[in-house]
Amino acid sequence: MQRHFEQELEGLKTNLIKMGSVAEEAIALSIKAVLDQDEKVAQKVIEGDERINSLEIEIDNAIIDLLALRQPSR
Repeated sequence: MQRHFEQELEGLKTNLIKMGSVAEEAIALSIKAVLDQDEKVAQKVIEGDERINSLEIEIDNAIIDLLALRQPSR
């Protein structure tokens, strides 16, 4: 059971790093879009926002599942 929990935590860590990387890239593109006043780049950022939102929901659900499985039984 402990090994499964550790694997789940490692998966969460991987997804958090992935989401952070995608968000970091979006911020860099956002800055570029503003500085260059480039609507196409801005649109690319807006379209990519769905990926960040999906990762956030996936991570939230995984955390809820982990907490539910690890809560003490009554």
